[in-house]
Amino acid sequence: MLMFRPDVLRWRQWETKYAYETHHGFGVGVFDITADPEVKVPLTALTGQLIPYSVQKAAIEAQVRIARLYRYGGMGAIGADINSQGVAHNDPDWSAVPPYNRFARCHRRYGPDEPWLGNPLVAQTLNDGDLFDVANLISARLDDPKADKELFAPTGHHGGIRNDQFWVTGNMLDAVLGYRRVPTGKAGDHDGVVTTYETTALHDVEYREWV
Repeated sequence: MLMFRPDVLRWRQWETKYAYETHHGFGVGVFDITADPEVKVPLTALTGQLIPYSVQKAAIEAQVRIARLYRYGGMGAIGADINSQGVAHNDPDWSAVPPYNRFARCHRRYGPDEPWLGNPLVAQTLNDGDLFDVANLISARLDDPKADKELFAPTGHHGGIRNDQFWVTGNMLDAVLGYRRVPTGKAGDHDGVVTTYETTALHDVEYREWV
């Protein structure tokens, strides 16, 4: 679900036009940032879990989401359970991951003695859509291996990877202030993630026509 503060954002619409084409569905919220009238382009916020059973199908679902993210002015963020690891992230101990998660998130092997290697196809697809992983952005700014350990810590309690991620359009890069994980303990099977933005960095963003 997507929640918002009405003293900060004004709801324009909620779109589920292509949700039926995905395993879990998804929604697109379009908002005016009323707390900062200098921001002229609406914020598009997209949420929804990608299919956990196939990284190849999840990448196709990501392609649909990327297109819808750009639909309403070209500025926005995806916050979702991506269900696969990021680009160039270290592999977990795949032998400790349940087989139904492992086979869905790894490259195919040539034989039973071959090592399991994580498949970052979903993250590569999001990158190719000119979206940026917020955790990677913060990591590059901090340039601190100790900070990276927390930034890239697994969010799924049973899969060993950072399933839950935020991705933003390129015109939001300067607005990204922070990103952190929120441990949930026994309250759920995932930890939460939170990202923050400075709206003054969005004053010069131009509306992008959908063609």
